[in-house]
Amino acid sequence: MSNAEDYPSVLVVSCTSSKSAEDLIRGIALNDLPWEPELLDKDIEAYSWHVDTKYYSAGVKLCTPKHRTVPSREFAETVEAVVLHFDAKDRDTFSLLKTWLRTFDDLYSPSVKLLTCDSYPEKEGVTKDELDRFTIENDCELIQLVPTEVDEDEEAEFGSIHGFPRVRSALHAHNWSNLKMKQMPKRRNFCDDDGSHDGETVPELQAPGNQEDTSSTADAEDNFSQLFSRLHEYRMTASTLGPDGRRDFAEKVAKEFLKALDSDSDGASE
Repeated sequence: MSNAEDYPSVLVVSCTSSKSAEDLIRGIALNDLPWEPELLDKDIEAYSWHVDTKYYSAGVKLCTPKHRTVPSREFAETVEAVVLHFDAKDRDTFSLLKTWLRTFDDLYSPSVKLLTCDSYPEKEGVTKDELDRFTIENDCELIQLVPTEVDEDEEAEFGSIHGFPRVRSALHAHNWSNLKMKQMPKRRNFCDDDGSHDGETVPELQAPGNQEDTSSTADAEDNFSQLFSRLHEYRMTASTLGPDGRRDFAEKVAKEFLKALDSDSDGASE
């Protein structure tokens, strides 16, 4: 394991008064943290977190900045993920989240960007459509920590997509710069005709639109847009698979995008 000073960082910020950044950090790490954080850089508190999955282990620092200040270059280079919490019922906290996210994008260019809220508002606040559009435009994933409704079919297809378990799963799926792969038992890998690897079934994609009808440019563009809007779902599915399963699933996703691009090109040339 690398020295703690070399650990990659996750920046965690809460834009609400009801849930602090420390609450979020302890929820992510299941309270498996030192009680007192260490002080890093300019007013940045950090907790060391040991990530231990089936395939790898890594040391990560869960950090919370007190101010939107310019960090040192050394610290900025360690930031690989951000988690931002807001209250979807309060537009002011959503505006504050946007400000933080712009700052993070400018300073860190994080690979993983997770937005969390307790639940979607039923009446007042930021609408679900607005949130979905914002996450797609900014390459983020939105996670409800305490959803008022749970789609059982969606849970069955993609696994846990809510709460701190989903936040941990998304962070576990990241390729941390200091991860150490575990030695796996050697066994013969094979792919059956049904797309399974050693008992692991690679999910089939439910591609939007009619893939056979490529005569309409509008239809092709619509198919591509729908595929793009489901990227976060595909990423969640891939995070539940092993290395072989992820590779095959990624190939399926790539093929669907190529089909959509080919359809778009065919329609434009007519």
